[in-house]
Amino acid sequence: MELINNRYRIEDIKEQESLYSKYIVQDLLQKNKKVILYIINHTQYSNEFITFCNNNFYELTSIQHPNLLQVYNYGIIETIDDKRINDRRFYYTTEYYDTESLINHNIQLSEEEILNVYTKAALVLDYLHFHGHIYKFIGIDTMFVFRHENDINIKLLDLVSLKKYEINKRYLDEMSISCRAPELTYGIELGSYTDIYSLGALFFYLYTNQEFQYHKLINRMNHFEKTEVNSREYLLFETFKKMTHLDFFERYQSIHELNRHVKEVFRLDGLIEDKSPLEKLNFKTPIIGRDVELKKILDIQEQSHKNLMLIHGDKGIGKTRFVSEVRNQMRWKGYKTFGTTVTSSNENFYKLSAGILKGILKITTSNIIHKYANELIKIIPEIGANKNIIPARPLSEGKEILKLYDRVSNFIIEGTANQPTLIIIDDFQYVDHTVAEFIDYLLKISKLKKAPITVLLSFIKDELTNESIMNYIEQWQRNDYTLETRLSRLTVEETAKVIKHILGWNQEPLNFATRVMKEADGIPAYIEEAMRELFAQKMIIVDYSTKFDGFAWHKTTDDYSQIKITDNIDEAAVKQFETFDQLTKNIVKIISLFNTSVSLEIITAILGEEDDISNHLRRLTQLRILNEKLEDWGYTYGFFRKEFKGYIYNTIDEDLRIELHLSVSTVLEDLYMREGRENKDELIYHLLQSNQREKAIDYCIDAGDRMYDLKIHSQALVFYMRAHSLINESVDKRKLYLLIKIGDVYQNQGKNKEAVEYFTEATKLATVNDVELIIDAKIRIGFIALYRNELIEAEKCFLECIENAEAYGYNEGLLRTAYLLTRVYMFSRRIDKMSEICTKYLDVARELNRDDYIGMFLSQVGVNYSYKGKEVKALSLFKESVVYLEKANKIEDTCRPINNIGVILQDHFQDSKQARDYLEKSLKIAQQYHRVEDVIVTYNNIADSYMIDYEFNKAIEVLNKNVLLALEYEEETIKILSYINLVECYIDICDYKSAYNYLVKTRNEHQAKTGGLYRANFLLVSCRFYFEMGQYKKAKEIINEYFTEFNENESRQYLLMKKLEFMTLSLNKEPMEDKYLFEVIEQYSNTNYVRDHRLILLEAAMYYCDRNQLDLARDLLAKDEVLIEEYNNEYFQILRIFLKAIAKNQDNLISFIEESIIPFVSVNSKELKSKIYKKLAEAYLEKQDYYRAATYYFSVLEIIQLIINRIPDEFKKSYFLREDKYQVNHQLFIMKEVILNKKFNDTNTTLDTDNLEEYINLDDFFDISKFQELFNNPAFYQLALEQYKNLFPIEVENTMDLIESLTNDIDYNLDLSIKLAGKLVLATRGILIGIAEEGYEIITSFGEKIDLKSINYILEKSSTIREGLIVENSFIQPLDGNDDSQKDSRALMVVPIINKNKGVQTIETEQRNFARYEQEKIAGFLYLETDKVFNNFSHDTLKECEELVPLLGIMLNNYYLKISSSIDKLTGTYIRKYFEKVLQDEIEYSKDYEHIFSIIMCDIDHFKSVNDTYGHQRGDLVLTEVGHIIKNNIRSTDYAGRYGGEEFIILLPRASKMDALLVAEKIRTGFSDAKLLGDDVELTISCGIASYPHDGVNKDTIIERADQALYTAKEQGRNQSVVWEDGIRFVNKRVDKLAGIVTGNIVQDQRNVLVLAEAVEIITEDYSIEEKIYTLLGRLIEILEAEDGILFIVKNNEILTQFGRKRFIDEWIKTYSYNNKLIEKVIQTKQGEYLIDWEDVSHIDIFTGAPNWKSVIATPIIFNGELQGIVYLAVSVKEKEFDFSGYNLAKLTSNILGAVITDYNYITE
Repeated sequence: MELINNRYRIEDIKEQESLYSKYIVQDLLQKNKKVILYIINHTQYSNEFITFCNNNFYELTSIQHPNLLQVYNYGIIETIDDKRINDRRFYYTTEYYDTESLINHNIQLSEEEILNVYTKAALVLDYLHFHGHIYKFIGIDTMFVFRHENDINIKLLDLVSLKKYEINKRYLDEMSISCRAPELTYGIELGSYTDIYSLGALFFYLYTNQEFQYHKLINRMNHFEKTEVNSREYLLFETFKKMTHLDFFERYQSIHELNRHVKEVFRLDGLIEDKSPLEKLNFKTPIIGRDVELKKILDIQEQSHKNLMLIHGDKGIGKTRFVSEVRNQMRWKGYKTFGTTVTSSNENFYKLSAGILKGILKITTSNIIHKYANELIKIIPEIGANKNIIPARPLSEGKEILKLYDRVSNFIIEGTANQPTLIIIDDFQYVDHTVAEFIDYLLKISKLKKAPITVLLSFIKDELTNESIMNYIEQWQRNDYTLETRLSRLTVEETAKVIKHILGWNQEPLNFATRVMKEADGIPAYIEEAMRELFAQKMIIVDYSTKFDGFAWHKTTDDYSQIKITDNIDEAAVKQFETFDQLTKNIVKIISLFNTSVSLEIITAILGEEDDISNHLRRLTQLRILNEKLEDWGYTYGFFRKEFKGYIYNTIDEDLRIELHLSVSTVLEDLYMREGRENKDELIYHLLQSNQREKAIDYCIDAGDRMYDLKIHSQALVFYMRAHSLINESVDKRKLYLLIKIGDVYQNQGKNKEAVEYFTEATKLATVNDVELIIDAKIRIGFIALYRNELIEAEKCFLECIENAEAYGYNEGLLRTAYLLTRVYMFSRRIDKMSEICTKYLDVARELNRDDYIGMFLSQVGVNYSYKGKEVKALSLFKESVVYLEKANKIEDTCRPINNIGVILQDHFQDSKQARDYLEKSLKIAQQYHRVEDVIVTYNNIADSYMIDYEFNKAIEVLNKNVLLALEYEEETIKILSYINLVECYIDICDYKSAYNYLVKTRNEHQAKTGGLYRANFLLVSCRFYFEMGQYKKAKEIINEYFTEFNENESRQYLLMKKLEFMTLSLNKEPMEDKYLFEVIEQYSNTNYVRDHRLILLEAAMYYCDRNQLDLARDLLAKDEVLIEEYNNEYFQILRIFLKAIAKNQDNLISFIEESIIPFVSVNSKELKSKIYKKLAEAYLEKQDYYRAATYYFSVLEIIQLIINRIPDEFKKSYFLREDKYQVNHQLFIMKEVILNKKFNDTNTTLDTDNLEEYINLDDFFDISKFQELFNNPAFYQLALEQYKNLFPIEVENTMDLIESLTNDIDYNLDLSIKLAGKLVLATRGILIGIAEEGYEIITSFGEKIDLKSINYILEKSSTIREGLIVENSFIQPLDGNDDSQKDSRALMVVPIINKNKGVQTIETEQRNFARYEQEKIAGFLYLETDKVFNNFSHDTLKECEELVPLLGIMLNNYYLKISSSIDKLTGTYIRKYFEKVLQDEIEYSKDYEHIFSIIMCDIDHFKSVNDTYGHQRGDLVLTEVGHIIKNNIRSTDYAGRYGGEEFIILLPRASKMDALLVAEKIRTGFSDAKLLGDDVELTISCGIASYPHDGVNKDTIIERADQALYTAKEQGRNQSVVWEDGIRFVNKRVDKLAGIVTGNIVQDQRNVLVLAEAVEIITEDYSIEEKIYTLLGRLIEILEAEDGILFIVKNNEILTQFGRKRFIDEWIKTYSYNNKLIEKVIQTKQGEYLIDWEDVSHIDIFTGAPNWKSVIATPIIFNGELQGIVYLAVSVKEKEFDFSGYNLAKLTSNILGAVITDYNYITE
């Protein structure tokens, strides 16, 4: 522990006990001043002391005497080492002293020194008694005597610590007892005589060095001779005797009486007393006469329905002081309090909310701040410092502020983490309507969300002038959730108490109070001002009183009529001001200059004083002239009353005032430049007041520019508009600059119309001398036209700008315009014009030595060369461009040429790895500088690099993200390019439906039409699509279009199109000579397109292999071999091996393909896999191995059907006819005939292909039922079984064989059992599932990996019916509708493993005689599936598998017994299973006995690098040492376990969270200090901590929260310990397909899975389609707590119809609203979204009066790769906001509707 509340840095620990700790600390807000800090633990034993502090601390801070330790601050500890703590602990600080008391060292003091000690003790006691405090416990532990600068000095312990000692019985210390007055023991009334007794006992000890006892004193006196009775020593003992008399009536009755006697004994001439510390007024008084009101407010916790407090009264009634007391008391009760005082008239929402939000930001977790940061930055720009936060796009002005009301309100609710919170606004009468609107919304949304937020508003009713504010207050007063308190005037008795505290006197002057009451009318402020006036006129003074035998307050006249109390409360303050010394007056005047409170540092700088002025400020605060506030940089000071501030300001001479404002502006400028403190508003104000208007304008512009750079456009606009209003003369060039900047802001806000208006105004306002600004404005107008794709208008504008810039020699404008013009020509594909402009103005840039523009034009020249196919030249230009841009320090502009380098590398040189390095570098720069257009372009090119490497799924993921960005930012050009690339990707993974969908979208776009930028790309992918579909005529038409429009005979597209032309015409059976293909191949050999060169060689080799022209194929493969080292990928490698095997016609072709090729073919390479299987089938057929031939033909059939399902209906037949795919079915009929009938008819081997397209029936083609006889053939089954054994070798044939093969190895037995089950049904994959405490887990498996979460729904279904389930030969649709989310399965089976014990056990209970408990429990599941058409999944084999259940049940039990009873041998800690059992036991024990415990999760940082660098053996040694370190730092009663690879978990019974933190830190530092990898290598560990029951009451929650805390420690930099607190969550670093289903919340998970299971069940039931839709929509609305649910039926990207439901309404709804743009976007992108629809303000919420914004989910329903519909769910944002989990649950459930919608479409057709 080093830092408390980010303010007190600990230097040393002085004392530590169970109830409190004492530290020496540095106060960082007081220039590192040393203070003593006490921490008080909040327990039942400390309640009395905490209550004392709550009620008295404020007043005790005003008790200040040089001989009394001062108290400073009191509060609650909120952070330790910048980490939030949840335990309630209080602290207070006192004055620091650094010397040991002389008393404790038994140092004998001289008589003179003792007299000196007495004098100072008498002075401080007289001071305390005057103020009504009896010290009571003077003794050696409360009085510190020390020497200072050759003088003896004393300090009494402060009054707060004294109270603590009293409560803790510390005064029972041996030496304290000897000083203790008897009346303290017997409960007799205390008085000054009590402290006199203690003083006498203590001074006896000082004088004699003996402990005081009365008989010792008498004995000492009896030793004196009669002649010595007049000696000083005897008289001193006589004094001790009288001071310590048991009868207090016999003692001295006052310090003054005692002083007189001491003067006689020591024969002193001067006075011991000093009245100067007493003759002061004190306004730090307790609350008087407000007990009823205070109790009413503090009891608000018991009135949970109330969340608004209105406090008001007359002016001067003490409202602010009362509010301050409420705030303190509420804090002590556990409330988080945040407040602000309105300091100026019409204070708006932005300024006021900033003050509140800054406080809340300090206690809010980073992930919640991150959630709202892009909105909060608009209010508090500094939260974006050093962070990559881009403000959210602003809405129109009216909508924007409404959105901010909502976001700020929700941030407050989430940021305070459901902790009771009080928001305070004092002087509410000065706010404007936006604040009232915000508060009204906050109150209502808090009410709706049941957030414990309470708002306190205080105001002076008579000063309410804003009608809107008055209306809101009247409305609130009528509501039952409002608690209204009107502060009444004080009575005479209460006035007397107030006066007593102001005077700091122990008497209540009732008669005097009556007169004051009459004049002040019971108003506290008037009473205070009256006392100031009386004191200033010296009509009240402190003097000696015989009545009290001490000092007392006196009136200097008995004629009350002479006491004239002013009617104006500020007049008294004015008179008091006149009594101040000159330095104090100067301080007050300087503070009056400021609009906001001002720091000590700034005041000192303006005064030029070297002396500390803090005492002056403290005194002014006590007198209520100033108030004191704690800001981030220390204490600041402002006026207690605005009126008095105004008076002081107006008394300053005008010339002096200007001079002072000038000084202030100088200091502020210096401070902001040195420390970056940003308060431009204040600085601008002082500049204006000191006649520095020009400078003020410049600072406004500077502030606007800063906001603009931070992308905070709304605030930038405020500063720009302010500067604009300050400029009077239209000829001022800054006005033109501002018009342009205002236009820039509007443009960035998407308000292009307003932007053009301001740019146009700038051009009109400009004079002949402002040509440059005119050009700048017109450039921007042209840029907007370019952005809108209005290329003709943009060209016209830019040409005019160039002409003007050249005419007037404006080089910057000339170069910028020329560059933009090149982009116009680039987008319109006018390459020659682009080249002309680039060449001309590159020379101009060189002449002007403008490195930035040289770089930009070089980049454009490079683009031009790349368009012309001269990529090598282009590459060198791009690299040269980067050099020039970096030289000009234009790093942000380097992203484009760097991106272009990557493009050339991947397109031309086809070096995707190096290309991706450049592209990722470009992306990083673009993101850093918020260049959205370049981000989108680079994403597209990164996708290209994935496509080159045949990583199409990665490319699709990037492209889909890019489409969303392009749509959001209206980047039409990039959207089209992304569409084109998506077409290509989907073609390559055989998802032709998706490919066609994007092809259709692209076709309608301008850029894809003739003359468009991406026309060539579009024609190429179109041709390729139609070619793959077998639509050769259409492909040929496109080829002709291409060659008509383009003649770039060296470009990549040109060569690809030439290849397609050959293949298209050949397959269309048109005459094509081979030399045409070889010419294209030859052209490739002269380029750097290595990847494309290899592809054409391999495709050509395949072409000739298919035609049995093997010599040509071998020649082509020989040419390909040369290129392998230059470029290779997995697809090329497999394809080459396959072709090589065919071309060589090798004898072992079959075995070679089966062993060396098939296992390595990618799942995405369906076309290739089909060719390979077909080749194998033909090879086996040639060998007359009909069984195997048939098997492979079935495999081909499976693949064809998979592909056909992903092809649009209109192309299915043409695709089917391509490459004779129809022959497969025919061959299977032949195989069937041969196998079953043993005959082979040659006449049936050929198929009549005439008019085949007309009579072909695809449904019949893929109907495998006609081959059922073949499946039932024993020989065929035996063959399938042999092939199966090759994949999964297993010797056991049945259950008996299995039992005989069992061993002692439980893992082996389980593996053998599941493989036997797989063999029975010919499953290609399977898993054995166990049920652990945390849910399902895979025990063993075979075949390809199965995602356990994706089959959750069917397991739950089986669990519910407690029977096995089987789905026989049919394509099983994946749960989420994504074709690639699950393997293509033909059949599946699930068998529950149920443990059945003997019969039914009978258990006695107290409630009834007997209860029956069925001992039948599901222990796990056997799950099997296959992707083969030929399989043995049937109800018969299901029964066979069920016979294994009893044996599997026993094995599972043994498995769990094995893993639950062992120690981790490597680390010596418990294994996870055993630890979790211990943890569960501890939870039950702690629950029964109400104990606490904590757990620590530890994880070695960067452990993977240890294994990678030093090897696993060294890694194991590290793990062993970790186990030792943990065990050495915990108690014998604690438990440590190994939870994962390098993750450990520790249980600390009966340990608090802070105890656990100490243990974690010991482990962390011990691990770091161990230097396990040597002194030069740092190896660290991170820890996360959670406690029971505070952080969770079940095992899962506690472990999860410790794990979350650990994750946070990792995220925050590692090598630290983090305690879990509200708000900590896992950062979603991955997209989990089952997020929202498996959440960690067991109850919710079960509900979610049941919804999915029910959805699956509903679609299989015999309901009508509408009933199915009705039920599923209703379940979605229910589970996601939505208000509305709409299903849109979509076909061919058009909405056919809609179904709508509303919560609680049991029928279809006819009218409903939705976000049409969002639905269109989902149709366009096939991507779902969840968002808040801020744009829709059409519905007003009756309760909040604000727009009823909706949180919306829109998720596409993809079935068979095609968009079938959209589910749209909406709920009012005031109720909830959908998150990713909800979205994903909706997505998964919705996709189950796909089959229903297909049926619906079929029926409606």
